[in-house]
Amino acid sequence: MVHRLRRNLSELGLTVDLLILDERGWVIGGPPEGPFAELLGRDLRAAGWLAARPRGPGARPRFVREPDAAALVGFAGLGAVRPGWSTLAVEPLDEALARCTACSSACALCSGLCHWSGSRWRSCWPSA
Repeated sequence: MVHRLRRNLSELGLTVDLLILDERGWVIGGPPEGPFAELLGRDLRAAGWLAARPRGPGARPRFVREPDAAALVGFAGLGAVRPGWSTLAVEPLDEALARCTACSSACALCSGLCHWSGSRWRSCWPSA
């Protein structure tokens, strides 16, 4: 299942490895290949990963930057399915930030266009 999800995400242009952690912080599921394949079978909690810290029941999904892995990691608990277990979506930091930069550029362009069109629109109306 993890391999199929990774393949589907790569078709969207995303390099994301999906990992499954047990209640002790060990990676018990993940892709056999890819940038984070070496994490399979490792104790991420002992390695100091922020995303592998224990969380209480009902903890909300979050994102963290894992400095040692140069990755952006989204994580969420599996709740009632497997208490204490969690899923991690691990993406190389440079790729995640490249999308943020592209999005910021698009937002700046849109903001500039809105400002320009707003000032042009206001110039068409007589002042009161």
